[in-house]
Amino acid sequence: MSTRFLVVLAGLSIAACSSSDDAAAPDTRAGDIRQNDVWKNGVELNGVVSIYPGATVEIAPGATVKCTPGTKILVAGVLKKAAGARSRITCADWTGIVVAQGGVVDFDGMDVDNASVPIETTEGAGDSILQNSTLKSSLKPFLVGKKSKLTLTKVNAVAPAKPPENAISISDVFGTLVASYLDYDAGSNEGVSLKDGGEATITDSTLHGTNGFDMVSAYKGKTLKLSYSKLTGGHCGPHIQGLDSFEIDHVTSESNIYGLTIYAAGAGPNVIKDSNFAGTAAWLDLQGDHGPLTFTNIHYSGGKELITNTDPPSLPANAPAEITGASPR
Repeated sequence: MSTRFLVVLAGLSIAACSSSDDAAAPDTRAGDIRQNDVWKNGVELNGVVSIYPGATVEIAPGATVKCTPGTKILVAGVLKKAAGARSRITCADWTGIVVAQGGVVDFDGMDVDNASVPIETTEGAGDSILQNSTLKSSLKPFLVGKKSKLTLTKVNAVAPAKPPENAISISDVFGTLVASYLDYDAGSNEGVSLKDGGEATITDSTLHGTNGFDMVSAYKGKTLKLSYSKLTGGHCGPHIQGLDSFEIDHVTSESNIYGLTIYAAGAGPNVIKDSNFAGTAAWLDLQGDHGPLTFTNIHYSGGKELITNTDPPSLPANAPAEITGASPR
């Protein structure tokens, strides 16, 4: 064998080893991010990744970002994904994205998979926006903290088919939620729930379950405006309890045990109009002390109303047919 051939063979061997090592080493992000960064296809997140104030991280269109179990993205700067090819953050088991004080998340065309809470806004966070995005197989698809705002537009949220034992799947709202064209698949779980101080405007949306709990609920919340939406497959469609005021307009609640539940609504105004309610047990379950309730142009079926421990409101005559247009436009 010639000396020249041996030199060439050695060079090829070195090049092959070098190429293999480069391919095996992931493009990793871990710890603090204090400068602008771009996460391209193949980036892997490890542990707590903190985006500091003043730093902007962009997820490249079409990128798939992976992470190790237990990873959490803490955003005090900006995390964004611009319009373009869909991108994805997918991990076997991770915490999700927490928007800290002053932080902002702005996604357009983003899929977030398998996080315990894909998006959580905490007190003092900047207004965060998700559009044309999915939140899949998540115990709590979103959590809106006090004094924070989350806007969802054309978002598909999917709870796990079978939550872990003794765990509850629910999306809690303590701050402000604005949702339009939201498709929320609660499965056998709870849907969106307003808690102390929470307020929500939900329009042109579908919230559905399979032998689930309440699709939209409110416990000591502030205000709820629910319009042009459909709620199916739960214990209750809307469940109002301890809410300061609410408006239900052009809503269809059907294939639920109770079409509409109101326990101790606040001073109001509390308005139910141009809507359809059907329940296998009752179309209306009304209990407790509450402010004035105004019912206008409603169609109900599937059982009589259950009114206990309260003065009955003035219920209009049942509309002769289902109200048209009482669903997402």
